[in-house]
Amino acid sequence: MTKQFTKGDLEMNKQQLQQDIDALRGKLSEMEAKLKEPESKLWKPAIGDKYYFSRGDGSIDLFGWGDDTFDIKVLSMGNIFRTREEAEQARDKRLAFVRVTNKLREIEGDWVADFEGRNMKFFPYYRHDCKKWRSNFTVDSVFTLPELYSTEEAWQWVIANMEDDLKLIYGVTK
Repeated sequence: MTKQFTKGDLEMNKQQLQQDIDALRGKLSEMEAKLKEPESKLWKPAIGDKYYFSRGDGSIDLFGWGDDTFDIKVLSMGNIFRTREEAEQARDKRLAFVRVTNKLREIEGDWVADFEGRNMKFFPYYRHDCKKWRSNFTVDSVFTLPELYSTEEAWQWVIANMEDDLKLIYGVTK
């Protein structure tokens, strides 16, 4: 036996359909807004997710996230990576920074970046148009990390002899 629909039944079905459509439109708007949100570059693994990190000796390890004290400390140091390659790149960049700053300190001797004494403080920059490293100086402005200020002589040496490290530090790929 088939049910007979009345005009009232059809009206109720239309009302329900309109409510369903409105709910779907609302959900669609939420989903579109989510798509427009910028993706965070910071990644915090979920419980059980695997992550890579660099140990103090430079070795790369794989751990499972347990949200414990160790995991939180490694995360707070910016030392959590999705892939071994990302962990290796971050480690290599840190090592390059250490090599360059150590060489700067070695060459510059007793020189100190003194903003109150207004001495010239040199820093590197890369010219993409001519694909060359140069150094520039400042007397009273901050253009880079304090560790990267040095003498002109020190930067000339580093630019001439440590270009691969500079490329790692500054993310120059060409």
